[in-house]
Amino acid sequence: MYIDQWALNAEASLSDADRAAYLDDVLSLFGDGGLHWSWWIWRSGYDACPRSSAIYCGPAANGSYTRFDAAVARLARWLGPPAEGLVEQS
Repeated sequence: MYIDQWALNAEASLSDADRAAYLDDVLSLFGDGGLHWSWWIWRSGYDACPRSSAIYCGPAANGSYTRFDAAVARLARWLGPPAEGLVEQS
């Protein structure tokens, strides 16, 4: 089974710890169930952090984006480590 484009509800008022716990729970359920999935959105140009579900949200006044580190840390278990030579831009 494939779960298409899931994420956190951007309208939910959750603390960082709550968002992390939700991600842990859902990813464990998907993993235990052998389910395949995709994340809803990787980069958003209209939602400010922390209300966005995007991995990168913004932009800030200087044009930079903020990374949703709690999601990145949890998704890394399923997606693997960053590619060698990957350069993060701010």
